Amino acid sequence: MPVDKLAEMWIWPGQVPSWFLHLTGILDVAGGIGVLLPAMTRIQPRLRVYAALGCTLLQIAAIIFHLSRGEAAAVPLNIVLLALSVFILLGRDKQASIAPR
Repeated sequence: MPVDKLAEMWIWPGQVPSWFLHLTGILDVAGGIGVLLPAMTRIQPRLRVYAALGCTLLQIAAIIFHLSRGEAAAVPLNIVLLALSVFILLGRDKQASIAPR
């Protein structure tokens, strides 16, 4: 989606450099692929834990970013995503691990 369209939906995409916006998008997609693909293919399933750790750190950074800019209304979504990332990071690693091929 173009930066102009994102800036219409939220304020912050129009106020940060485009490389920052693209980097966060790439990290989001890489985290999602990293959580799903190893579990689906059973190839290196341990990598999903590292992807979940990356997603967790990304959401913590997003919460700090939004709070530092006074955008507390954006934080609840990040808290939900943080909870999901922590669930995968901690819960699925120990309780429902996937055996490699």
